[in-house]
Parts: sequence; C-alpha cells; structure tokens
Amino acid sequence: MGRIKPPEMAQALARPDPAVRFYLLAGEDEAGSRALYQKLETAMGPDAERVDLSSSQLKEDPALLASEAASISLFGGARFIRIIVEASGDRTVDAVQALLEAEVAGNPVVALAGTLTPKAKLLKLADDHPLARSCISYMPEDRDIVGIVQAIAQEKHLWASADIARMIGGMVGNDRALIANELEKIALYLDPTPDNNLEVTHEVLRKLGAETLEEDIGEAIDVTLGGNARMLQPMLTRMEATGVNEIRLIRALAIRVHQLAGLRVEVEAGSSPHAVVEGSRSIFWKDKPALKTQLALWDAAKLSRIATRLYEAEQAIKASGTAGGVLLRQLLAEIVRMGARTR
Repeated sequence: MGRIKPPEMAQALARPDPAVRFYLLAGEDEAGSRALYQKLETAMGPDAERVDLSSSQLKEDPALLASEAASISLFGGARFIRIIVEASGDRTVDAVQALLEAEVAGNPVVALAGTLTPKAKLLKLADDHPLARSCISYMPEDRDIVGIVQAIAQEKHLWASADIARMIGGMVGNDRALIANELEKIALYLDPTPDNNLEVTHEVLRKLGAETLEEDIGEAIDVTLGGNARMLQPMLTRMEATGVNEIRLIRALAIRVHQLAGLRVEVEAGSSPHAVVEGSRSIFWKDKPALKTQLALWDAAKLSRIATRLYEAEQAIKASGTAGGVLLRQLLAEIVRMGARTR
C-alpha cells in the first residue's frame, strides 16, 4: 500500500496512523504537495514542534532522522519532522532506511520532493516499505482546474462559473497555492459570508485579477538561468516597474530548474543539449534556444543547488513579509553570477 493517490494521502495525513513512519510527497505539482503537507501540520496542532531537516544534513548524518523521530518534544507535546528533498533524493535514502528499520520511531516524518524519476531510490523505498506511504502530485489538467478553483472558492464563500474558474487558473498557471491567494484577495474585496456567497464576476477579475506578465517572467527566467550578467540590471529595473510577483517568479524558475534537471539526465548519459531539446516533444518551439543554452550551462549538482536556494528564498520571503523585493534581487544576482562563471 506504499503508493496512494492524493485524496487518500490527504485522509492519511489528516489522521496520521502511528504505524506509518514516513510520508513522501513528490511530483511536479509542488503546490499540491504543499497542500497535502498542510493536512499533517493541521492534524498535529498549532502547538506541535516541527523539526526541519535537509537532504544535505541527512547525507552527513544518516542516523539523525531516526534519532529525531524517536525524540520527545522539549515541551512534551506533539512533534513531527519535515524533510526538504533536494534533486533525486538519493542523499536521503540511507537516513530514511534507518528510520524504517529503527526499533522505535514515534514522530511522523514527511518529505517534500519535486519531480522524481520512476527509478529514484527514495521513491522506490517509500513505495515498497510497509511503514511508508508515497504520493505523486501531477499538475492539474485543464479539465480538472474548474473543479479545483470552484472548490477553493466555495471554501471562501465565493461562487465562480466555469469560465471564470478557467480564467483564474490560467492567470496563475494552474498553481493551487496562487489560485487560493487570488481567491483570498477577491474574498477580502467582496466580503462574502457563510449565509451570503458572492459571485466572482469578470468585472471583479479586471479590478483584482493577477497579471500574468508572461513576457517579464520569461525574460527573467532566461536572463537568470542563462547567466546573462549584462542584462541583469535592465531586467531588474523592468521587473520593478511592472511589479512582478516574487513568489510567482521563484516558482516559475523552479519549474524551469526541474525541467532542466530532467533533461540533464540525458545529457549526462552522453546526448548533446541540442539533441535532447530537439528530441523532446514537450518543449515549446520558442523556448528551445534558451533551453539549449541553459542545459549546457548547468549540470545536475548546480541545478540541485539552485533548487535548494529557490526553496529557501521562497520561505524567507514569506517569513519576512516586506523584504521580498530585496531577497529576490539577491537571489537572481547570485544565480546569474554562478552561470556567468560557466559561460
């Protein structure tokens, strides 16, 4: 029963089974994985102690995870462990194996990963072990997004037609977390109540809906991951003028990094970046020149490092509340400098 679907995982995390020691949340829909993770955080309660561990920490000390899972909270309350998995997750495997083989555990462990290949050792371990559960979250398809948007809207006492729901999904690239943010903003504006659900209209969207700013985001991705130091400052100036959302850009960069990491497997197996990009049916023709450059620029280790920095930056921006612009500029400059040294 290792691999289960998102609805089943949501139920499992909402009522954690003491017999299950390890939950793996992976897949390209990272917002979906985060939503599942929130089920466990809610179930553990607001006073629960959370211990955050990284793949790097667990590679250096594989016994640490089992030790933390068996430890009692400093204040005697609930306790759980969250792992941020980097790249393929191989650096985490020994620690998770030790956890599953330990005599005692006690505290649930949840690991958040991006896209993992079917052959990934961590995924196979979680799929096969009776004390583990795994779940793959795929990006919502167009036919699913209407239901997703309408369900989130209903939670906020809003009603959205199918057309409006598709528009909201399209504005934020079908990202569940950003959909929730947009609907929260609309709810604050309309002020609905449980007894008075209000409709999201085209007029409301025109006033409050997110700007996709695809050209600005596309330029920022290509300048940053292209290591184009000369274009960095002009790009930052335009971003400031147009008001690109920091979290949205970071997530767009993360999607590209995960895409590059998947393609990089073929490059490191001996194919050329040109052959890999041209041979892929899933790459839009306009993106091919930039992807060829980026694929040649970043190896798997560097892509893993960037993925980690993107995650850390997103968490820092959320925590800071007001320093998002500064933190984003620092992050983009750091990545550009890394790439410029390789060009």
